[in-house]
Amino acid sequence: MPTPEISYNEQRLEKARNGINLLRTQINSVRTGFNPADPGHPHGFPFNSLTVAAGGDAFPSGVNFKAKLRDIGGAVDTALTAHEASLGKLSRALTVNLRLGQDAEYKNVNTANTVGLPNTTTQTKTPTPNTSTNTTSTNTNTTKPN
Repeated sequence: MPTPEISYNEQRLEKARNGINLLRTQINSVRTGFNPADPGHPHGFPFNSLTVAAGGDAFPSGVNFKAKLRDIGGAVDTALTAHEASLGKLSRALTVNLRLGQDAEYKNVNTANTVGLPNTTTQTKTPTPNTSTNTTSTNTNTTKPN
């Protein structure tokens, strides 16, 4: 039976995490009413506060339309908030994965140095900073000191 091989590609994980963080930023822009695809026209309203002038209270169709628009806007905002929270968890998991890989590499190098083996590491790794922003809960991740 062949021995399983562990493949750790730091650049690929970093690229995935950066893409996820960009998507989270875009979701938050959309939630506040900005179109991230059109920075030249930064205007709009948050989905959860959309309103429309559809007649007064004596116009039943307008009243119903206003209520439906408010409900749909709230549902869209709730869905976007849930997606952003899920992406935040994924970003934090990738950050932890990157740090664990780096910690394993540091331990391997230290163990090799302790027993007198030559250091064959070809590149110097620096701790991965936590660059994710978390808008749904507090983030207590800290970087490992050098």
